[in-house]
Parts: sequence; C-alpha cells; structure tokens
Amino acid sequence: MIRINLLPESRRKKVTPQHKYFLLATYCVLALTVLFWGYSLGMLKYTEGKLRDAEGSIAAMHVWQERYELNLQQLAELNKRNTMVANLAKERLLWSRSLGELGNLTPYGCWLVSVAQDKAKPSEVSLKGKALSMDNIL
Repeated sequence: MIRINLLPESRRKKVTPQHKYFLLATYCVLALTVLFWGYSLGMLKYTEGKLRDAEGSIAAMHVWQERYELNLQQLAELNKRNTMVANLAKERLLWSRSLGELGNLTPYGCWLVSVAQDKAKPSEVSLKGKALSMDNIL
C-alpha cells in the first residue's frame, strides 16, 4: 500500500522511525558502560599506586621493626635482671639491724673486734671481742 501525504509541508506530521530511538538508547548504554569502565580502570590504577606506596613504606619500616624487636629483647633481659636483683635484695641480711641489737646485748666493759659469717653456712656467725675483765664477759 502506498501512502501519500497531501498535506502541505508545514502541516505534515513528522514521524521519526522507531529504530532510531533504539539506536540512540543503545549508544547511551554503550557510552555509560565505557564511562563506568574508564572510572573503574582509573580507580584500579589509583589503588595500585597507593598499594605500591604502602609497600614502600612497609619496606622502609623494616629497619625500625628490627630495632623494636631488639629493644623488646633488651627490655625482657633487663626485667629478668631487675627481678633477680630484687630477689637478692630480699634475701640479703641487713647488718645494721643485727649490729644494733648486738651492741645492745654486749655487756658493759666488753667490745667486739670482728663479726664474721661463714659463706658455706650462712646461719653461723662468729664473734671476736675483748673485755676489761673476765667477770664482764659472763
């Protein structure tokens, strides 16, 4: 069938074929897809660059990590020595108390010349002294 439009040019209804709308929609979807792909690629490259920078920073911190681990070892050794010294200080016999009591127990007219403790038997203490007379000792 032949269609003839006898209306004047100014009054004619212009019809756009439907396939052009589909073609335009296809081009829009394709353009959006290309834009999204470009954005994704840009973000991927940006993230890879940040990752390289972080890896470089981590590699530079390797020396500091070794120093930190060495300091931790030294701190553990110092803590061990500190506890050892504290334990030895607790076990130490304070002679100032003992000598004060010993001076109070010494009778009048007697004096001590030496006080010695045996290293093999720490519970044994030997005293040496002098007296003005033998009566003062007893």
